[in-house]
Amino acid sequence: MKCKIIVNLVVILTAIFFSSCTFTKTEPTQPSSDGTCYLTVMARGEYDELSVSSFSTSLISKFHKRVIEPPASGISSTEECVYEVRVDSREFTTLVTISSKDLNTSGDSKATGNEGLQESILRALYNGLPNKREDICQSYGEKLVECGVDHKKLEKKLKDVLDVEEKQLQEEIRLLEQDVKEIRQDRLKIEKERNAEIQRQKDEATKKREEELRVLREKEEKRKQEELARKRAELKKKQEEKERIRRIEELRIQKEKLEREREENERRRLEEERKQREFEEKGYVPYHIRVRGLIGSSSSGSTSVSNISFYGIFTNFGLGLNQMSYETKSSSNNKFEMKNSSLDFSYTYEQDWTATAGFGFVTGGSGKITLDSSGLIYETTDVSGFGLFGVFGMEWDRIEGLVGLRYDNVKYSGFGSKNSLQVDSSNESYPISGIQLIFGVGYNF
Repeated sequence: MKCKIIVNLVVILTAIFFSSCTFTKTEPTQPSSDGTCYLTVMARGEYDELSVSSFSTSLISKFHKRVIEPPASGISSTEECVYEVRVDSREFTTLVTISSKDLNTSGDSKATGNEGLQESILRALYNGLPNKREDICQSYGEKLVECGVDHKKLEKKLKDVLDVEEKQLQEEIRLLEQDVKEIRQDRLKIEKERNAEIQRQKDEATKKREEELRVLREKEEKRKQEELARKRAELKKKQEEKERIRRIEELRIQKEKLEREREENERRRLEEERKQREFEEKGYVPYHIRVRGLIGSSSSGSTSVSNISFYGIFTNFGLGLNQMSYETKSSSNNKFEMKNSSLDFSYTYEQDWTATAGFGFVTGGSGKITLDSSGLIYETTDVSGFGLFGVFGMEWDRIEGLVGLRYDNVKYSGFGSKNSLQVDSSNESYPISGIQLIFGVGYNF
């Protein structure tokens, strides 16, 4: 509370300082033709226009110019001497504005009621009439802090104003809380009476109505159960029909598949017969024997790899030989020369084209490592490993064009060196693995 009083005191003293530094210039008033000036009032908030008019007429006439209320017939638009007073009261502040051709000023007050209205009008006249300030202070000095009221009286007045505002707020809060409490009690009382009335109204007629509703619910439940059973029967029928259509569709698809297989078999049979006739017309009979040769070669930097394969196929099964050669140089310029042979087995699937898959086992080979620094040569014949390959072929008359891939994984171990002084051996091994593209041709007997 003390902090609020001090803040308000600072604000009021600041207003006094600025009001003493600025003033509104007053010009002589040009009265109406009969020497009378009129007063119009507009009030908002807690004040009525009658009170505002009474205070304004008295104070303006006393310190500035005689004014009267306008006649019932109204004021002419050419009337020049008219004083308009506007009063607005909100948030515990009363603001008064006085406007005319020779006077435009305003004043405010934190007080309420007639005291606040009177103080606001006096402060407006004090601010707008510098030459009348002494007269205003002599008559109403106790109401305006601008007139040099001591700080103790000012503080007491502000405290009284704040106390009044606080009491008003407390009273409003008390009344509102009382209203809320009364409304809540009334609502609970009404609800209690209504519930009691509803309970009393449950007589024989209500029981009869409840029985009728129970019977209606039973009938509705029975009807719904019958409808549910009917819908389930319809759903079952639809599902059976859907299942029947699905089975028919499956049978149709199976039939079409069998027909396609039969047509394909018939086409193959006719193709075989055609080839047989062609063979017979050319004077030889097919032996279902194929002979193929494939080669692959690749290099990268100082490394080169080559593969050569030959194998024969009887009906669908094949047997062949593969020779692989591998040469490279290490970063220390040591030379590696590796060779191996493998026995290959394969199976071939035939259509208008052929696809062959197979594997092989290394049956022998040799390895040679020449050291650049000493000239020593390490050799071995201990070779093991395997190979995997796949070949795709297209046939023109009896000649095939072939293309495929081959993967080899070979390990050389047991390297040894022989010279005139000693025999050196090494337990280290040298593995080789990789994939190579192969091409070839074949002939069908």
